Amino acid sequence: MSDRPQITTSTQIGLIWDAVPVAENGGTAVIDYKVFMAILPNDYSTIGSGLTTTTFIAENLSPGVTYTFKVSARNAFGYSLNSTVVSILAA
Repeated sequence: MSDRPQITTSTQIGLIWDAVPVAENGGTAVIDYKVFMAILPNDYSTIGSGLTTTTFIAENLSPGVTYTFKVSARNAFGYSLNSTVVSILAA
């Protein structure tokens, strides 16, 4: 996942990530993506699933709080390992 947010406000963080290369996903196309978010370390919740684009906007966030995000891709074989974790301040 990119650490360059699409948008960042006090209540929204936009995320952008690169599509999973075919060579890294068993040779089948990505069906969709799942986005996870945490405020506390290792306390992730799914905030988006069934996403067919490589962007997502996390909304209704608290100003001044740092949120941590990761993404997983799904293909015919199931879900991938999670992406690199990024932390972004809602400001």
